[in-house]
Amino acid sequence: MRDANAPFELVVFGMSFRTAPFEVLERAALGGERLERFHNRMSPSGMIRDLCVVSTSNRTEIYASGDAAASDML
Repeated sequence: MRDANAPFELVVFGMSFRTAPFEVLERAALGGERLERFHNRMSPSGMIRDLCVVSTSNRTEIYASGDAAASDML
């Protein structure tokens, strides 16, 4: 069980139509099976405590909290 008082990092990654070409946004989009695979890849490590993904037609944002090594996973 994780120590609730252990330090953690909040990692934010995002891109939108303002910061990336459409072709890159298409590749970064997470929905359906891709979102499930991403979640399954992040979960078993135990380093990611919380994960939130916002993925629309013009942006993808990932918010994650976990131990200090969590940012290396993303």
